[in-house]
Amino acid sequence: MNLTRTFALASVFAAALTFASCGATAELKGKTKMPLPGGGHIEGEVTVGIGGDKDLDLKATRPVCVKLCYSSSTGANLGCFTVEVPASSQVPAGAVSVTATIVPCPESGGGGGGGNMFDPGTLPQQVTQGIGPMQGKMPAGHPGPLWEMIGLTLVPSATGAVNVNFSFGIRAWDLEAAEGRRDNVLLGGIGTQTGPDFNICFYSETEAKIGPLGVPIGVWVRQAEVHDTFYDYMLRVNGTVVADLATSLNTLHYPETNGWDVVEALVPTSAFDTGSTFSNAARSDWNTINNSNLLYATSSLTNL
Repeated sequence: MNLTRTFALASVFAAALTFASCGATAELKGKTKMPLPGGGHIEGEVTVGIGGDKDLDLKATRPVCVKLCYSSSTGANLGCFTVEVPASSQVPAGAVSVTATIVPCPESGGGGGGGNMFDPGTLPQQVTQGIGPMQGKMPAGHPGPLWEMIGLTLVPSATGAVNVNFSFGIRAWDLEAAEGRRDNVLLGGIGTQTGPDFNICFYSETEAKIGPLGVPIGVWVRQAEVHDTFYDYMLRVNGTVVADLATSLNTLHYPETNGWDVVEALVPTSAFDTGSTFSNAARSDWNTINNSNLLYATSSLTNL
């Protein structure tokens, strides 16, 4: 199995990016869509050209501005800027992940939809800090505003490393504090203490299960909530149900420390299209004890 197809197996809920260096002879597209804590969905589409150039397109079901920050495999910050969605961004060389935080739009931005790019250093205080003129006006004990934060894996690993996509709603007095709480949970992973006013709208881990010959024989998919319990969960790959909590099909459901709840499935290689040209798509549907509304997230990867 060539590396391009191997990476495809690790791409469930991960927007795949760097395939051109693995011998791809066609443009590749990876797309991920996930719910936002404040309602609606946000979608990121990554396009990899034959020469290896990568672009990220963002769109959302409501007008928003987002602060984008790209990171390398070592966690180094490769640059941040703010855009009105829908927007396009060229991915910096070496970037393997991106975070997006919904922030107030600049006064000249008009509330989203223009695709404009802004230097965070030139934005009004309420954009870069989130509080702006509200600073000091909230009552004592108020947890602060809700920060909606998402993260996309841009370069999924097929070597057993964990790929993470997430959508968090975090209350904090300013953006720096919210980012600190987010990063602490991402560093510790499932089971980490989140503290109060930390809502997990979507948290997904995927990692390749490596066989004796050193190639993936399947993909572990874990989805998690905190201070809540999955009531229903279903995972489809290429239109086929591969995991279903209601019927106990290919699912483990277990509690973790600090109030986390996890559903887990091992998706076999046979569930994926692994031809020389391929098109793979996955969809997760779920609800919880505390939220009866059915939520969903999707991912796809194609080189057709």
